[in-house]
Amino acid sequence: MTTPQTSTLAAQRLALRAQLGVQRAQIVQTLMQPAASSGRYPRSATIRLLMRQPALVTKAVTVLAGPHAGAAVRMLLVAVDMLSLAAQADRSNR
Repeated sequence: MTTPQTSTLAAQRLALRAQLGVQRAQIVQTLMQPAASSGRYPRSATIRLLMRQPALVTKAVTVLAGPHAGAAVRMLLVAVDMLSLAAQADRSNR
């Protein structure tokens, strides 16, 4: 036999599970939407973040591999950014 407190806890648990299910569905939709709906380059959210935050990449490499590697990565990111801008300009001219 269940007590009123037990049934209340069970109802709360079910309500929380339903809320979590809705939140998970929203998160999945949010995460999957950019990759599926747009042809942006790069498609990976991680790479887009790193390209938008080159200082973060440079700092991480400098900390992990030393200042010379950090400078090389900084130059590589500048080159990638320039190539990306050139590709975008080429696409807009078509």
